[in-house]
Amino acid sequence: MLEQGILFVYLVSQLYVYFLYTSIIFFIFQNNSDKMSSAEKGGFPMTIGDRIKAFRTLKQMTQKTLAQLSGVSEISIKKYEAGDRNPKPEQVRKIAEVLQTKESLFYDINLSDLPLLTIGDAMAVLKQLIDVLGVTPSYTKSIFEDKSPSVSLTFHNDDINKSLHDYFETTQIYHNQLGKINEMLDSNQIPHEEYDALFKTTETMYELQLRRILENRELIE
Repeated sequence: MLEQGILFVYLVSQLYVYFLYTSIIFFIFQNNSDKMSSAEKGGFPMTIGDRIKAFRTLKQMTQKTLAQLSGVSEISIKKYEAGDRNPKPEQVRKIAEVLQTKESLFYDINLSDLPLLTIGDAMAVLKQLIDVLGVTPSYTKSIFEDKSPSVSLTFHNDDINKSLHDYFETTQIYHNQLGKINEMLDSNQIPHEEYDALFKTTETMYELQLRRILENRELIE
């Protein structure tokens, strides 16, 4: 009973911290919403205009300079970034060329729409990710013939590595906590009502932590 009490207090305290965190973020949003773009407000995914502004800012380029170099009018660029108008593919091509950025990065890519039916399909997508972000691979062959080789990928951008670590660690902790809760239920240490409360608390914590990781809009340098 002591173990289940400690676990319950821990889960509730962690949930309180994350609710407090999201409340602070919401308060900041309410007080600064007139100064923020749709992406900064959390209006995900980013629009084409948000991405044009992000890449332009990264290059320390003004709207006027981008207009002069791309041949796209300054008024149009302002409307793109404000979300009042979407550029045509030809305009995106010109802007991407000046910003030295791939055109595809201005559009949303939904992996669920890709025909990932074979290992080759998955490898093609993975290769694209590796080519764009840069990866140092590590390969270790098992001494046992019936064992698969061990493969690890380290991205050149350390922030991506840290985010991946946070994602895997968060997921592992989530599954470990669910396992403990299920064990407590199976051994009749807690009633179904308390199990449901612990399960929902764990789920909510995991979703909040996962959202923090997946909604990170920091630009890749």
